Amino acid sequence: MKLPMNANQIAEALKVEDFLRGLVAQSGGFPEIVVIGGYAVRAYGAMRFSHDGDIMVNMNAFSALRDQYNVTKTPRLGKAQFTTAFLVEIDVYVEQQHKLRIPFDEVQAYAVKKSEIWVACIEHLIVLKLDALKNRRNTDKGVKDIEDILLLLSRNKIEHPDLLRKHLFPEDWELLEDIVGTAGNWQAFTEIDYRAAGLLQKQTEAVLRAIKSPKMEIQ
Repeated sequence: MKLPMNANQIAEALKVEDFLRGLVAQSGGFPEIVVIGGYAVRAYGAMRFSHDGDIMVNMNAFSALRDQYNVTKTPRLGKAQFTTAFLVEIDVYVEQQHKLRIPFDEVQAYAVKKSEIWVACIEHLIVLKLDALKNRRNTDKGVKDIEDILLLLSRNKIEHPDLLRKHLFPEDWELLEDIVGTAGNWQAFTEIDYRAAGLLQKQTEAVLRAIKSPKMEIQ
């Protein structure tokens, strides 16, 4: 059973979101910093706490971050990192240096502004969540990845199905269809509301079929 966020977690999440909002504001109206990970999924309706933040940035924004924070690089993981004044770690994925599947310029081109924060589009988040899940499927983080994927697919409209067709390989489709096709995932997602779980599963399976076939319309 999913536990609701407690008051401290809500306050911490809002603090992180305010911090990310401030970072984004520094680059004006252009998405030089795009939020990915748990806080991006929150922008699409997730009601859960994340212990850290994840951002993708261009070189200009990365230079500005290094001037303001003690940023350390972890080349093995293809990312940099710094800690906020309130002790939350922010993972930074820099254009042309990170190891994520989707390049920054594409993430930037499709970024969506929600509550004054630039976040990755739904389709890019699904791809990134699938990649994260492959390395931690039988862990607590893997459970959250599955929940996030179900939320992105079932409670948001897929505006750019071409991006999923572009980036997903056969093994990715197999994993995605397994996630959506597993009744237990939906039962956990709806907190054992069998009727809602069955309905959402049926609707989302139809969405996946439409995504894979460009001739079908996504409702």
